[in-house]
Amino acid sequence: MNRMVKRSLRVIGLALAIAAVLIIGTRLYQSWALDREAERLGELLNLKPGAIVAEIGAGNGDMAVRIAKQIQPGGLLYATELDTEELERIRANVSKHGLTNVQVIQGAVDGTGLPEDCCNAIFMRHVYHHFSLPEQMNASMGQALRPGGLLAVVDFPPDWLLSTFAPLNYVPANRGGHGIRHELLIEELNRDGFKFVQLINGWDGNQYLVLVRKAA
Repeated sequence: MNRMVKRSLRVIGLALAIAAVLIIGTRLYQSWALDREAERLGELLNLKPGAIVAEIGAGNGDMAVRIAKQIQPGGLLYATELDTEELERIRANVSKHGLTNVQVIQGAVDGTGLPEDCCNAIFMRHVYHHFSLPEQMNASMGQALRPGGLLAVVDFPPDWLLSTFAPLNYVPANRGGHGIRHELLIEELNRDGFKFVQLINGWDGNQYLVLVRKAA
């Protein structure tokens, strides 16, 4: 093997090692960020062992399993999703962590699928701006929440890049692109019977959190 080939192999090996370190580092950071966000959500929503909480649009279940652990023993987490493949990912994630306090529910575009008066709290992350029928969804969440229950919505303002390359043509025109302004989000939640509690800007980068309460 000549010198040039050996040098090329060393460069390739170094590049692969750097790539592996970056991938591992990214995954560790993402896991840490989710742990931190779960703790913040738990504090805001007053989640303690025995609480009953729901995540709307739970994705692959990474946040759901973290919150489910917080409310053990005696607590229950409902994880909802539209997509059947995501529902299977949630179930696999729950099984992987050995959790028995998660109930997976298929939602719909006009309703959560949650039982009436079932939850102390509901949260969602990067989901609200996808609602094509926000009034119906808000009514459904209100029915699922117990009197005085809290709803936390993490979202972001309309993003130019997403609006250009991933437009949401099925959402109300007042969204202004892919995302939703927190002023409009608060306005819609107030309209649909929730009472504003708190706005946290810079929740994570350009994201914000809106916290509202169902009337007691």
